[in-house]
Amino acid sequence: MQIREFIIPENVNPDRADRILAAHLPGEYSRSALARLMRKGLVTLRDRSVRPSTILSPGDKVELLPEDRGTGRARMEPEVPDFIVVMEDHDLIVVDKPAG
Repeated sequence: MQIREFIIPENVNPDRADRILAAHLPGEYSRSALARLMRKGLVTLRDRSVRPSTILSPGDKVELLPEDRGTGRARMEPEVPDFIVVMEDHDLIVVDKPAG
């Protein structure tokens, strides 16, 4: 999924972000789904995270980021260290791995 941009229409009265976006993105996101995305930092306004209670005004440009990309919450694959299995049996495994 790519970044989705949404500009608040000029005929909309200022209101809470979750209400405005849910009303103008029907069928795409529920109000609770939008609130969850906002809590994850995936909805931004001028490069700042939007909270559900943030008041949006006409002309504001909101960005909805992909679920795998959040501000400060980048998903990283775990790094598998190099190690050697010294011994293994039914109840025990002994490995030689780097410190740390």
